[in-house]
Amino acid sequence: MFLPGVVLYELQAGATSRVDRADVETLRRSLGERIVGTAAADWLLAGRCLARYAERWGQVRPRDHVADALVAVTAARLRATIAAEDVRGMTRWAWSLQRLGVDIRVEGRPG
Repeated sequence: MFLPGVVLYELQAGATSRVDRADVETLRRSLGERIVGTAAADWLLAGRCLARYAERWGQVRPRDHVADALVAVTAARLRATIAAEDVRGMTRWAWSLQRLGVDIRVEGRPG
């Protein structure tokens, strides 16, 4: 299992208690080298993905969607499957990437 660094950012930002923050830190320590950074090419592909997404589903504010786009792009780079609670949302990112010639898989995970 790999975790895009942007997901760690989202988890930390959403941590509302000491217990939540401790859980995020435990996850960070346990994954160690399996926390994946974002390469320059990932940022470019994420921008292209956001543009394709907006063409299909209407204008979006990139800052509201950059984390999801980066998760999808990171999964594509690693040839990994995305495990998501929001399968519908992540499937839209997969669709956008597929239009750019990049395939990823999305699987549902219970919340």
